[in-house]
Amino acid sequence: MPDVAFVCVRRDLWRAEALAAIFDRKGFSIGDATMSDAVLKSAGAIVVMWSEQASESPAFVTAMERVQQAGNAVIASSMELQRSALGEGTFDISAWDGSARDPVLAELVATVTAMVTAKRPVGPVLAHQRAMRAQQQAQFAEAG
Repeated sequence: MPDVAFVCVRRDLWRAEALAAIFDRKGFSIGDATMSDAVLKSAGAIVVMWSEQASESPAFVTAMERVQQAGNAVIASSMELQRSALGEGTFDISAWDGSARDPVLAELVATVTAMVTAKRPVGPVLAHQRAMRAQQQAQFAEAG
């Protein structure tokens, strides 16, 4: 099951692929949002590529509504608009130059990263390491 899934129209595929490459470099698994409801709900984040062409596609709008119902949608809008027009999880990427280092993406990337990280299960080794670190910090605080 993907950490980050994408939904877009064909014309926005280049944007979705460029964003997917950013998240892939972070070590996240990538997928598309044409999956079952169970997979949609298990993905850390689903990035919806909103554009003028997307807004004119009834099939895309239906897919977007389905993704929003899963509760983990993030909207990357290539149309200039106010956040309130599509909801709180909307990021304006209309000024994005296509570069992975464009500051326009900073908030979007940080939000998706936080969503994926929060949804990933904590394995027993990591849980043990966290417990040991907390114990060491408590001992250090008592000694100091």
